[in-house]
Amino acid sequence: MYLSYYQLTRKPFQITADPNFLWLGDKHKEALAVLRYGLMDNMGFLLLTGDVGTGKTTLINALVNTLGEEIIVTTLLDPGIEKDDFFSYLGKAFQLPHAFSSKGEFVHNFTDFLNRAHGERKKVLLIIDESQQLSQELLEEIRLLSNIEKQSTKLINIFFVGQIEFNSIILEPKNRALRQRISVNYDLQPLSAKETGKYIHHRLKVAGASKSLFNSAAIREVYRFSKGYPRLTNIICDRALVTGFIGESKKIGPKIIKECAKELKLQNQKSRHKKEKSQDKTAPLADRQKYSSRFRSPLIEKVLYTILALLIATWVAIAVYYYYPQYFLFHGKPTLQETNPTSLSVESDLIESGEQTIIPEKLEPTKATQEQPSEMAASESYLDIQPDSNDNPKQFNMPDQHVVIRIEFDSNNELNMNGIETLDNLSSVLHNHPHLEIAIKGYSKSRGSNRYNKKMSEFTANIVKGYLVGKGASPHRIETMGMWVIDSNSNIPTTETQKNVQWVEIQFKNP
Repeated sequence: MYLSYYQLTRKPFQITADPNFLWLGDKHKEALAVLRYGLMDNMGFLLLTGDVGTGKTTLINALVNTLGEEIIVTTLLDPGIEKDDFFSYLGKAFQLPHAFSSKGEFVHNFTDFLNRAHGERKKVLLIIDESQQLSQELLEEIRLLSNIEKQSTKLINIFFVGQIEFNSIILEPKNRALRQRISVNYDLQPLSAKETGKYIHHRLKVAGASKSLFNSAAIREVYRFSKGYPRLTNIICDRALVTGFIGESKKIGPKIIKECAKELKLQNQKSRHKKEKSQDKTAPLADRQKYSSRFRSPLIEKVLYTILALLIATWVAIAVYYYYPQYFLFHGKPTLQETNPTSLSVESDLIESGEQTIIPEKLEPTKATQEQPSEMAASESYLDIQPDSNDNPKQFNMPDQHVVIRIEFDSNNELNMNGIETLDNLSSVLHNHPHLEIAIKGYSKSRGSNRYNKKMSEFTANIVKGYLVGKGASPHRIETMGMWVIDSNSNIPTTETQKNVQWVEIQFKNP
């Protein structure tokens, strides 16, 4: 429609993945480097998570396009298939020599295939898109496939690609064995405002534009609407070009973007309303009449309203109870080295030039840290409420910015019931105060290298973030950081300093 008007050779903002329009921001380049490193190093299970529209599928396609003939790869696009269909799919995708009638026969043939590939110095890669839709049964079958090894060498690499909710799935106790095998975890974030502008200019240039069609104010409005999500950026930019063509505007300005954003928001609201209405109409008429008649009795209505009022009062009482500052632990400023949020310890230059020697800078502890006994930090619960001198608990309307919630993991990197209960309480506070933002710092102390500790610390932080997101918290309000302990005598929640120890500390950013 608008191609000739803007002198374009193709549509620049299609929502379908087109390798000709590939543009990777710094976060995408880093994620691509991390995933490629994990594959080349035969690390087994790898996990890429991100919100809807952040470019996960585009990133995986870019990775596949860079692989040579020494990599045998297939992608499972429908994780909702049944177990038997899954085995049949793998047999056809990897071109196994003949069909099979049982799981045992499949495993035998698949093991032979993996051993032949290993003998030919080839790697096998299975990519599972939309992993959060996997059933528990299929998830366990995929884990069992990773047991096929040869002399401690992984014969198959498996990439889980899914939304952030998948972190809460692997956090469940029944998935502990799978969680322990995930070597690399990367959470893909949206583009920044500057990257969004570069992304728009790149796609226009590939489409044949000889000059910029969006002015700087329009690009700022695009980012305000899309929040840096490539998919939303494509949708509103395409709509803006259509609107500009109709209004005979050679240059797209902020007014057009605001108009398009308003139209798109209205369409989304109408779509949701129409969907809810259609679902209601699908119910049988007798059921709807039966359902509505239940609430026509004044007595039943009175009972229901009373129960609802009691539930609301209980919820409010619990929320107020948690605002006491004594239920948090204050650790002062720990002796730690901070890594880049949402990035793993594996950088792009590690892949090209070899492993670096990381020498962290040792920081001097603050006076508050020196004066605080470590036993107190290890034993007190953030839910404990201490009375004041008048034996009356102090009440605070909001949590204190200087307080820290500490949640410990066991040696298997697993949360105990106290930790899960703490996170449930925290999710209630976040739900009650939508403007609150938190920072989750993951810590790891083990006998491994600094690189291993940094990876484990970020993995731990992302697990907690995924759990809170699964409880309804917005991922945009949660920042994760990977940390690692420098001093072996640091405040570790165990007397056995040689054990592998992981924990997280959560702090409010804007109470």
